[in-house]
Amino acid sequence: MIKVLVSSGLEKPYYIKSKGMFPSGCYIRMGTSSQPMTTAMIDELYAKRIHTRLRNIPSPRQDLKSAQLKIYY
Repeated sequence: MIKVLVSSGLEKPYYIKSKGMFPSGCYIRMGTSSQPMTTAMIDELYAKRIHTRLRNIPSPRQDLKSAQLKIYY
């Protein structure tokens, strides 16, 4: 017997690229079978994604003043 463990990812939902992020391309595991996800489930998972874009990362130096910025940059 072989047991495969797959870690959960952060960029859910994962989907079949050729079918897109639609019920025909997104599936959820239910016991030993896979079921197509509903549009509501897909939307909910997409809304919970962690969007790691540069604009979403807070600056560690929030205390800079205008004069300091001119010197710094």
